[in-house]
Amino acid sequence: MTEQTPLQQLRDLLNPVPESTFSRDQHDEIESLLACCWDQLVGGSDGGMKAEKLSGRIENMTWSPPQLTFEIERHGGVVLGSKRAEMQKWAVDVEHGTATCTEGRARQLYPNTPKLNVVPIAEDIAGLISNGTLDPRIRWIGANLVKVEIGKIIPMNSPKDTVRGRRDRLKVQLAHNLSLIGWYPRPSSAPWTFERQSPTGPLPSMVTTEKPRRSH
Repeated sequence: MTEQTPLQQLRDLLNPVPESTFSRDQHDEIESLLACCWDQLVGGSDGGMKAEKLSGRIENMTWSPPQLTFEIERHGGVVLGSKRAEMQKWAVDVEHGTATCTEGRARQLYPNTPKLNVVPIAEDIAGLISNGTLDPRIRWIGANLVKVEIGKIIPMNSPKDTVRGRRDRLKVQLAHNLSLIGWYPRPSSAPWTFERQSPTGPLPSMVTTEKPRRSH
């Protein structure tokens, strides 16, 4: 007698069963057979799916002959820093040996980082520039030209989308604060460079936030 393949075993297990969901034991048996026959299914490799990614991760399994449907949590985005995992929904046609990823949704794994209040940060940086202060967060290029060192204010220690959103909001707020004292973005220069169009007030180096060095 020819030994049955995992796909044939899965068919024999499911075909007598009417439309239904499954108990925990049934779920585990079906999941195990599904993982064993996954590489035989046409379309099983779509979306980077592999047989080893199924075990212990299948959710919401239902049977509506000839289709076995389930959801599975994918973590590709989490590896890249996202706080959300993708939930893929798969439909396996047991009779024809095909697998189709029909849709996806996002699942929140970790709480979102609280929204950064950029208003006091913009006020602080605008104050440094207004007073001509020497500070690691700003770099004076000339008496009327300054570059904000954004990496020292909002570093790349969060997901890229989060950092970009924070920096964009700070840029808008800082540009507004600086415009009130005669400083404006300089389009032809590097990003985060501002120029004073009304040269009044203290020049840089008149005030410093750096601590004096001790003499030896």
